[in-house]
Amino acid sequence: MYTSEWSSTSSKPEGTTYQGWSCYLDLDRYLITGINGYNSIRNYDYRADYYYIPTSIQRVTITVDTTIPYGAFQNCDFIKSITIPETTTSIAPFAFRNCTGLTEMNLGTALTAIGRYAFSVCTGLESITVPDTVTSIGTYAFDGCTALKRMNSTTDGELVLPEGLTEVTSYVFQNCTAITKVNLSKVTVGGTYAFRGCRGIVEV
Repeated sequence: MYTSEWSSTSSKPEGTTYQGWSCYLDLDRYLITGINGYNSIRNYDYRADYYYIPTSIQRVTITVDTTIPYGAFQNCDFIKSITIPETTTSIAPFAFRNCTGLTEMNLGTALTAIGRYAFSVCTGLESITVPDTVTSIGTYAFDGCTALKRMNSTTDGELVLPEGLTEVTSYVFQNCTAITKVNLSKVTVGGTYAFRGCRGIVEV
């Protein structure tokens, strides 16, 4: 079993990207820097002010977690695929923001909440499956996802909102220019500019 070890190194390790928020950690994948500026690797759940993710990682499988933490993979443009476990019920704000390498995601079957800015500026994201268990999607959640053309659909351009969702929040799909069709019959557009900049929409 690995044990915690501290070193005197406080600079960003070569071949990693800096992450500025707390996250669960996996010894095989992450090197973290603790609150006193020293680097540490641990073999169990740990909360730190900041940590590092190796830029060589292209595929991430999250095995057990109910919440994907705040800013967990923000700016990890090198990651191509992320697998969400069936145990996940919420995605915190900024969790995948600016993960431009992602092209598709399946969010499992237990998810209930997607935080603000969770997938914003994921410019490579073309397809996402959001389960009907989702009842809340935060503001700006998909803002700037310019390639997004399928949500819960196999038809290009079609956005099918999860059945559990009753309200569309402000700016949530702003600048999703690849969307051409959206069905709002079962939801209330409670926020402002939810589809601002979606110039491709021809059918509502």
